Amino acid sequence: MKKRYFFDFSAVSNRIFREISKHLYRKEIHKKTSELAKKIVKLTKLEKLTGLQFEDAIDLVEDIIEIQMRNLEYREKLKSEKISGEKKALFLPHCSRKFIDGRCKAIFDEKRKCYVCQTCSNNCLINKATKLGKAYGFDVFVVPGGSCVEEIVKKEDYKVVVGVACPAEAKLGFYRLKDYCRVLQAVLLTKNGCAGTKFPKGSVKELISC
Repeated sequence: MKKRYFFDFSAVSNRIFREISKHLYRKEIHKKTSELAKKIVKLTKLEKLTGLQFEDAIDLVEDIIEIQMRNLEYREKLKSEKISGEKKALFLPHCSRKFIDGRCKAIFDEKRKCYVCQTCSNNCLINKATKLGKAYGFDVFVVPGGSCVEEIVKKEDYKVVVGVACPAEAKLGFYRLKDYCRVLQAVLLTKNGCAGTKFPKGSVKELISC
């Protein structure tokens, strides 16, 4: 099992990983990502930008590329299948709330084991993403962990799932939900941790609006 580390990719454009993944997907050279990841880290000096050790930066880049490729595989599937009428869910990490103490007015749903955003703060990332998800017909869940996602998806039969998570949680989500969902998409955190985590709202919109 990989050791846990903290990262902040806020200074790195997420577009670079999407473009690399598209190239790999077209060329069907998935197994060469390890060597490519090393080159990316060296060329971009990601370990300095993110504060990670060199090997940890390589691990993280490998995970990001793999997840982007899985996203692409499902996007290709979207082109050939109709999903109108399917139940759709957007899962957001509770650690991205502006406050994770009593100042946050989100209500905890004991039955589903998730938070329900009460839109108490206009500049809260979760508030903005929740409104975005609902605008595109998604049920939105603010969850404390991946196990909650699996339980909700199976119980409520969601077939289209978009989740915001760190690379490790996203990989696990693809593995656990692949037999239950028709479409799976992941938006990766640009900054992880126990609080104050970040993700690109634009990437969420890109995936849920397709």
